Amino acid sequence: MEENGEEDEMAALERKSRAILNKLTPQKFDKLVQQFKELEIDTEAKLKMCMELVFEKVNKINKRLLTYLNKICILE
Repeated sequence: MEENGEEDEMAALERKSRAILNKLTPQKFDKLVQQFKELEIDTEAKLKMCMELVFEKVNKINKRLLTYLNKICILE
């Protein structure tokens, strides 16, 4: 029973983390960082999952940025 509760907590934390990261813009950054700080990240497993989600988001942003920059270079 306890293991199922931990899985539910992890799933809820993942949903909340993804929801915050999906709203990320320069204008909303400070507010969303505060929301992220308020998440209950109280185990190593939760911390690892959140770190992976953040790195995944950063990687996606970097890929979009590189695509955009390449298009600009092609147009010049």
